Amino acid sequence: MKNVRRVVIIFCITICVMISAVYASGNLDDVLEEATAQQVRMFNVRFESFYGRPQNAASIRQLILLVNNSNAEGVREVEIEGFVTELEEDPLRYEASNLTNNRMYTVEFDHDEHGFISNVTISEVTEIIPEDDVPPTGEEPPPAQQNNVTQNENETQNQTPADPDEDLPQTGLSNAVIIILAICGISAIYAFKKIKEYDIKH
Repeated sequence: MKNVRRVVIIFCITICVMISAVYASGNLDDVLEEATAQQVRMFNVRFESFYGRPQNAASIRQLILLVNNSNAEGVREVEIEGFVTELEEDPLRYEASNLTNNRMYTVEFDHDEHGFISNVTISEVTEIIPEDDVPPTGEEPPPAQQNNVTQNENETQNQTPADPDEDLPQTGLSNAVIIILAICGISAIYAFKKIKEYDIKH
């Protein structure tokens, strides 16, 4: 009698554990995917303000500085092609080369398989900045992304406040717990009935 009860109990526990593992695995994958997407956004945002419109020489120098600082962190490597010189003592550290103050430049990005920016390509465009707009020697215009930050702040103030729970990852944990408890409860009731039937027959 004791052996039968043990077998039934072990069977029910095994079913519950298997179901829990399946739901936990699915939820874990969702959480990891959301975490990776968040890391990609946080890493790329520091460079993306230089993309999409021509940049002057001062802005390109600032982009190069950002890449150097990022590479110094040692988390991910970003390479630069065009108008830079690699330092002999550190191949992942760059110096601006042949940039002209009255020229404009475009920036293109390549991404790795996870979506992180891995390569920056700097190209010269034919547009020439009027001499009156060229900053005096030794002076640099405000950082390019500063204008973007100010613009984004103004846009944010004009927007309706978003629901704080709107951007949270929907992992489905609550539904999973309810389903698991329901299945475990049904299994326990079934096991109890089987044990009771066995006791009546014997």
